[in-house]
Amino acid sequence: MNPVGSFIPIRFLSLTAHFVILVTLLWSLESNLKACLPLQYTQDEYNVQNTNLTVGLSVAIAFYAFEMLSFLFGISMFITSVSLLSTFCHICASVTLSLYTLEGWKCTDYWYIFAFCSAIPMFFESVVVLMFLLGKKR
Repeated sequence: MNPVGSFIPIRFLSLTAHFVILVTLLWSLESNLKACLPLQYTQDEYNVQNTNLTVGLSVAIAFYAFEMLSFLFGISMFITSVSLLSTFCHICASVTLSLYTLEGWKCTDYWYIFAFCSAIPMFFESVVVLMFLLGKKR
């Protein structure tokens, strides 16, 4: 199997693992919020963090959907550099989000994970899709 083709199942599995953890975090949002807030918190702090985490997880799922659709339609499936970056970022996201859940990290730590593990692959994926669409118009 050529190197480009060997990234396809790895990338699919890493994307799927990241998605499963994001959905799990969204479903168990209340317990994750209580774990990441200090022991003494006000209702306002809880509401702010609830909104922040809900928005962050929802945007990450939307980024995932765009990246998965681009991957499944074959737009970025055979581009080795994008596949390698995406695979690395989504594996890192799966590991760090698992630790985030299990160890009860601070709520603000989610945004660092989001920036490095969801926003970066989304940026490169959208560049590839934009290049694909501009190439189709010519």
